Amino acid sequence: MWLYLMIPLFVLVLGALIYRQRRAQAVRRLQTEFADLSRCTAQTRTPAGATVRYVSKCTAAMMQAIDAGLSRLFVRAARHGYTQKLAHSDYTVYLLPPDREFNAAGEYVPAFKVAPVPPAYAGTEFDLGGFMFNSANVPEVLLQRGEAGLVLLEQDRDLALLTDTADYEGEHCIFFFNDRSEFMRTLDHVQYPHPVLN
Repeated sequence: MWLYLMIPLFVLVLGALIYRQRRAQAVRRLQTEFADLSRCTAQTRTPAGATVRYVSKCTAAMMQAIDAGLSRLFVRAARHGYTQKLAHSDYTVYLLPPDREFNAAGEYVPAFKVAPVPPAYAGTEFDLGGFMFNSANVPEVLLQRGEAGLVLLEQDRDLALLTDTADYEGEHCIFFFNDRSEFMRTLDHVQYPHPVLN
């Protein structure tokens, strides 16, 4: 009889331990994101009104590329009936210098180093042995604070990449503020690569 009482207690304790471990991992990830974003001490606005925070470089061409990407996103989002976060002034773009500029083949592919690899990418072609490279990010901590914030590369060598990443990463913001179920469903880029909105 006592065994039947112990099983639910065991499950409850195990669940609490798993929750604490995941919460600690999330806190460490958020602390890392905030540390990176705190490097963006300079600030400006794009011609269309998006706030840009950066470390050392934000040229007129970079701001035009960001505006172009967001404008492209807003057209697709409106076509799908989304109404929230469709103005440039709703967005804060954080520009961080890339951790690498060239891939192993010597091609210019600037990216941030992401470690540890998010669970959705573990064991995929993106997993480079516990870390991966990514060209943009939308920190969930910013979304939870109500901020449509994008982390993009501080580079002006490939402006098309800057336009594309502003557009594609902005999809996460559109989904988060308009359709949470779609936000959760499309977090996995292995199954749902950008652009998700067509």
